[in-house]
Amino acid sequence: MEDTTNHIEKNKRTTFLTVLCIITYVRIAIFSISLIWCLIWCPGLFFPQEIILESTLYICLLAGTLQMWNLKKRGFYIYVMAELIPTAGSIIQGNPNFITEMSLNTKELVSILFIILYAINLKHME
Repeated sequence: MEDTTNHIEKNKRTTFLTVLCIITYVRIAIFSISLIWCLIWCPGLFFPQEIILESTLYICLLAGTLQMWNLKKRGFYIYVMAELIPTAGSIIQGNPNFITEMSLNTKELVSILFIILYAINLKHME
């Protein structure tokens, strides 16, 4: 009987991870709504490739967060990949502000913070 109790306790999502996932769902919703808003009110602002890339990244963020919600470690790696691709793209494109000053905007700082917070919770995932 005790093994069953330990198994249930081991696979229980922590409150911290639950709150983190909910905040991530809200962030994804805000980013998605802002993308849709820009597509409606500012047509021609984005190239079709950018729209596809942004949509794919949001889907990957959602998929990674859903897997972490279900305590799967691979969700963390999907999430990290989706968060870091835009930053890597800035470096590859040669954005002079990013390379010379190593400046980070708020979105990138929040992304790095969330990656660190999710990494802290990896011990609770399978």
